[in-house]
Amino acid sequence: MAKTVIDVSYAQLNVDWERARYDIDGAILRCGYGSDMTSQDDLQWKRNVAECERLGIPYGTYLYSYADNDGEIQSEINHCLRLIRGHNPVLGVFLDLEENSRGAIAPRAAKEWCRQIAAAGYKQG
Repeated sequence: MAKTVIDVSYAQLNVDWERARYDIDGAILRCGYGSDMTSQDDLQWKRNVAECERLGIPYGTYLYSYADNDGEIQSEINHCLRLIRGHNPVLGVFLDLEENSRGAIAPRAAKEWCRQIAAAGYKQG
């Protein structure tokens, strides 16, 4: 059976979660992008995760990657782990590797992401 899971970030502004919960089976929430700096946290992360938890909407999360080297990979992992601490993203914790310029770093980033996210006790992807 197909499930309706939506991708949500700051770009959707203030999602009406009360209404959305009747039309979706879950959400994948962007927690941030790039390095571990609060200025790179998604502007709607706190609200979106709080609303999903309050309403019992299953959710996962992702971090949009810009990593070009091993240090930046680690910073992105730390960024995500900082934001999801104390939360339960049952649909998984994902690394979004869309940038073509990532090249050879992408496989290393994905492997290290999965290793550390799993070691922290989360379902990874």
